[in-house]
Amino acid sequence: MLKSAKIKVYIPLQIGLIVIMVLLTPAPDVVIRSFTLDDLTELCELVKANRAFLREWLPWADRISDPRDEAPYIEMAMDKESRGEGFEGGIYVRGILAGSIGLHYISEDTRSTEIGYWLAEQYTGSGVMTACARTVLAYCFTEYKLNRVEIRAAGANLKSRAIPERLGFRLEGLLRQFHTLHGKLHDLAIYGMLAHEWKG
Repeated sequence: MLKSAKIKVYIPLQIGLIVIMVLLTPAPDVVIRSFTLDDLTELCELVKANRAFLREWLPWADRISDPRDEAPYIEMAMDKESRGEGFEGGIYVRGILAGSIGLHYISEDTRSTEIGYWLAEQYTGSGVMTACARTVLAYCFTEYKLNRVEIRAAGANLKSRAIPERLGFRLEGLLRQFHTLHGKLHDLAIYGMLAHEWKG
C-alpha cells in the first residue's frame, strides 16, 4: 500500500513564457507531471508496449504507432492547461513513465470536471492509481475550488470502477449500452463526488 503525500504545485518558467504546470506527489516515489512535447517518444513507447492490455477499454491505443501520433493529444493538453480548463499528466514511478491521469475539462458554470486515467499493466494492483486519483481529487477541491468531480468507466471494467468506489464516490447511474468498443455495446458507469462529500 502506498503512503499518501501532500500536494505540491509548481509553476515553472518556459523560455520567456509562464506556463502553469501541474506537478503532484501522490507518494514518495510517485509523481504526476503535466505532459509536454518532450514526452512524445516515451509516451508512444509505453502505449505500444501495453497496447494489448490497454486496447480492451481504450481503443485509441490501436492508433498509436509513432511519436507523432501523440502530438495532437499533447498539444491539446498543453493548450487546455494554459487556459485553465484542465490538464493531462504523466504518472511517473521512480522516474519512469507508468501511465496518465488528468482532467478532461473544467466547467466554470457548474464548477465541475471529470478525471480520466490509465496505467501500464505492470503497475496495476500496486496502489499507484488509487494514490494518484486521490491526489488529483484533492487538487480539484483545494486548488481549482470545484464543486463536483466525476469519473466514468465502462460497466464491465471493474478495475477502473474500483478507483472511485475506493475513494468514496457515489455511483450515480449506469447508462445501458451507451458506447461501442470493438463493435460491441457497453454500459457506462458514472460516479460523482461533491465538495461537501469529500473527506480530505
